[in-house]
Amino acid sequence: MFKSIFQFLTVSCFATLSFFSAYSNPGKRHIINIETQNTSLIYMVEDSVIHKYYYGAKLQTPADYLNYKGNGAGDLLSAFAGGSTNEAALSMVHANGVLSTEFICINYSTTVIEDNISLTTIVLKDRAYNFYATVYFKAYKKEDIIDTWINYRNEENGLVTLKSFASAYIPLHANNYFLTKFHGSWFGEMKMEEEKLPFGITTLQSIEGLRVTHHLSPSFTVSLNTPATEETGEVIGGTLAWSGSWKISFDKDWENRLNIIAGINNYQSEWSLKNGEQLEGCHFLYTYSNTGKGTMSRNFHSWARKYSMQDGQQLRPVVLNSWEGNFFDFDETKIIKMIQDAAEMGVEMFVLDDGWFGSDKYQRDNDSKALGDWSVNKKRFPKGLEKTINEAKKRNIKFGIWIEPEMVNRESEIYEKHPEWVLKEADRTQHTGRNNYVLDLTNPAAVNYVIESVHKVIIQNAYISYVKWDCNSPVMNPYSPYLDKNSQQQFWYRYTKNLYGAFDSLTRLHPNVMFQVCASGGGRVEYGSLPYFHEFWASDNTDALQRVFIQHGYSYFFPANAMAAHVAKVPNGITQRITPLKYRFDVAMSGRMGIELLPTDLNKDELAFAKNAVATYKKIRPVVQQGNLFRLASPYEGKLSSLQYVDDKQEKAVVFVYQTQRMFGDYYSNITLKGLDPKKKYKVSEINQVESEQKKFTDEESVFSGEFLMNNGLHNVYWGKQDALSVNLMGEFASAVFLIEQTNN
Repeated sequence: MFKSIFQFLTVSCFATLSFFSAYSNPGKRHIINIETQNTSLIYMVEDSVIHKYYYGAKLQTPADYLNYKGNGAGDLLSAFAGGSTNEAALSMVHANGVLSTEFICINYSTTVIEDNISLTTIVLKDRAYNFYATVYFKAYKKEDIIDTWINYRNEENGLVTLKSFASAYIPLHANNYFLTKFHGSWFGEMKMEEEKLPFGITTLQSIEGLRVTHHLSPSFTVSLNTPATEETGEVIGGTLAWSGSWKISFDKDWENRLNIIAGINNYQSEWSLKNGEQLEGCHFLYTYSNTGKGTMSRNFHSWARKYSMQDGQQLRPVVLNSWEGNFFDFDETKIIKMIQDAAEMGVEMFVLDDGWFGSDKYQRDNDSKALGDWSVNKKRFPKGLEKTINEAKKRNIKFGIWIEPEMVNRESEIYEKHPEWVLKEADRTQHTGRNNYVLDLTNPAAVNYVIESVHKVIIQNAYISYVKWDCNSPVMNPYSPYLDKNSQQQFWYRYTKNLYGAFDSLTRLHPNVMFQVCASGGGRVEYGSLPYFHEFWASDNTDALQRVFIQHGYSYFFPANAMAAHVAKVPNGITQRITPLKYRFDVAMSGRMGIELLPTDLNKDELAFAKNAVATYKKIRPVVQQGNLFRLASPYEGKLSSLQYVDDKQEKAVVFVYQTQRMFGDYYSNITLKGLDPKKKYKVSEINQVESEQKKFTDEESVFSGEFLMNNGLHNVYWGKQDALSVNLMGEFASAVFLIEQTNN
């Protein structure tokens, strides 16, 4: 199982690699070819200096570059040097005070880890000083993903200081560059925006320390020469795997090169290395496609399901979460009723959210107290959770629980016992987010408390098979009582590394427990945390209309089975928007579907529809959660959003259509399908319909060739006769779901 893209590699790689010295013939040019199934990344070593020459579609004869005398696109690693005009990936002060760094290549090699994975290691050394940078490229062949990171090591006689230490330096050369970034806020994550990159430096970054993906995501696409579409154009997709503060710079220089520098944010994060010490940066993941953004996304999805999330190739259950149905207004009787109703609807997992815990002194009645006291709230559950859990067992529903291990309230017994475990700044007002104080995870005692707390909750309630791990505050008081005054800038890095250590310990202790990562919704959606989790909570915003946009943004880098999407009550708690129950289910079905309401709030007809919708989702779940995604229409480019999932064998597909705005007189072009076999015949059925609106066509009228569906596809109908390919979008918040199945008819 793929546990972490950060840990273990440095040691194991040095143990297995056999290096080939670049000095064996100093005058000879050497090609380093890092390749996947469809891409090539070419570096050239000449006179011990290394440059990047090519990244793009796979080359059949990379040796041609041996006779090429043109300039490369850039260095392997740009370091600050005298006369530099570009932003540096590495900036440091050597032991003798010298500011510049000049790297040469001293050795490199490639080893095969398994049939689909190779690891290329390139060791650089400063020409004058004993300072080293080891650059790694882990290539996933079938998925066309490259994972790169850098390890910095000091062998100088004295202390060196790293002012900035990126994990990736990607130089590109094209006529123009078009950046798509993903920005937003709490309740409005992953909004898309594309811009033509100007001369100079464009920077995306977070300095929050925690909840670092709300306002800007560390994911992006760069289209080369012209804007890429879903199916056309050259595009590079990149994403940082880091749960702390991060920074990505796009430096377009006077030669029209674009240098992408990505890594841990150097804001208040200088790092000093003694002789013999080393520092590993975070990981940067990227892929290239010359067939548009759709291919780029499918590369990331395939890679993530196989290598970068817990049990990524297993189906996820239908969940009912208690939060929006109750908030803090619940007791044992109410929760048991929810479990009973969930069972009637066909739900497979019940999750008890915030408010279940407390101590003898502090009971969790609101968000201002008891956080950190992970005993059962006796006011709500007088005899513990046993009765509630037994009800879930009896109904054959799995049981999950919410926890926020990194935070405590001031009004909690754990804060009173260990105030030294909390981040606090002397002589300043202590600020909070959602009344939370952040634990100091640079302190081993606090880390152990986090691990023991979660472990204790699980083992004391042995039926628990799902944990929702929340994080509702950024770092508001950035000072560690544990670190000395000269080490405070190490806090940001150490917190994140120790958090990964806690994640790793708990997933190893509880391999059969599902974990969801949440940080006030989408505040921790990146591939640093996801290897320890089965899914992420995409947003606290469960309004179906806004979720169309939010989930569309996430789909560029994250697969459907990682994205928790829930059907909520109306009017929505924040937007106050009222959307049809069908629309809410249709939107949730395009991810890992769940429910976030009180079943008792639904009338008889709505309950019947919900039950059928859950059953319908279970039928299409394998295609949605494991299929290949094709975005057919973007909500950012019109008033219609559509996406399609196709299984690997091209035997089944599911198509979702959502109207985002209705204006009388609007006309929608046909929605042509993708990814089917043009020679196969497919039966088309509209599913998840209200019973009174269900279409009925003969098999003969419902069967079409893959070729026809990919050239003609679905069409909107306003009035008159309908056929099996008709989409009725007459009403406000209209939506439709189609099942496409191979048939021999």
